[in-house]
Amino acid sequence: MTTITTEFNYEAFDRQMETLLQMSMVLIRGWDDYAAQELTFDIRSLCVKGSRLCSLADQDLALQQADLTHARRQANQYFYVQLNELVTKQLSPLMTRVVDDIRNKKTLDRPSSAAYRQEMSDLLPRLGQWLASDNTGKERFEQMVGNFTMVEKQLSKTVKPTHYPGVTWKERFMNLLRYYALMCCLLFHFQQVMELAGLEVKPEEAASMFTRSVQAYLETTAGAEYLNRYSAMLRFKNGGEPLDEAQLEEARQKLVEEVPPSLQICFMEHIFNIDALAMDILDLDPQPSEEDFQKFLGGGGQMAVAL
Repeated sequence: MTTITTEFNYEAFDRQMETLLQMSMVLIRGWDDYAAQELTFDIRSLCVKGSRLCSLADQDLALQQADLTHARRQANQYFYVQLNELVTKQLSPLMTRVVDDIRNKKTLDRPSSAAYRQEMSDLLPRLGQWLASDNTGKERFEQMVGNFTMVEKQLSKTVKPTHYPGVTWKERFMNLLRYYALMCCLLFHFQQVMELAGLEVKPEEAASMFTRSVQAYLETTAGAEYLNRYSAMLRFKNGGEPLDEAQLEEARQKLVEEVPPSLQICFMEHIFNIDALAMDILDLDPQPSEEDFQKFLGGGGQMAVAL
């Protein structure tokens, strides 16, 4: 069962998707220039990012299934087009080529890039040349270079920050296959949510989804605390006594002010009929923004429906 956490947000999800797409193109375009350790590092990094995004995609699917406004329709289409282009026209041909190479050469090994390694003890003197025109701090800089060199020599005996000892070409190939599978899963995800956003929602389904959204919020810690705090505040203002029907109606009318303007008319017309409220929201043109809809579900709108 998928758990929706409060940490999920679409800004981070979209940003990480863009990063994955860009890094994937770096891998594909630079394939022939990779050395063994460099290739291992990049493939593993892509696997980590892809695995995290597949987990987030499960949460995205659950959220979109409950979203009557289909606010992610445009984003779904964008990422589907990008992934479809990358997986089918770029990554799949590369995988075919890799498999053919393994069949012919029986390996995925690459030449070592040790000759091109630049350690801090090599880089710092070069930076020092740029500072040669300014004698201020020259001795301290030279001392710093000496300290770096000494530490580097000690560390290099036991530590290889970018080295993966014992990684065979077969393990590298399995990681590549895993990365390919993750990308295919993400492609399928965006195809699924894109189709979901394009489906016509039946009236009874819309009402059921809306009711579940309301109930789901009220069952969260934040929702329960909000409702309890609001109810306690009403009783406090009423001398500690429960509110009668007239007082509840007055409180409900005040909560209308917390509903986003784009949803106020629907809310006021159908406050006692959640089925009609759900259908009216679906018929709005233009549709409310995602921000307005989420504010309505998580704020005054739900509190008023719950009273």
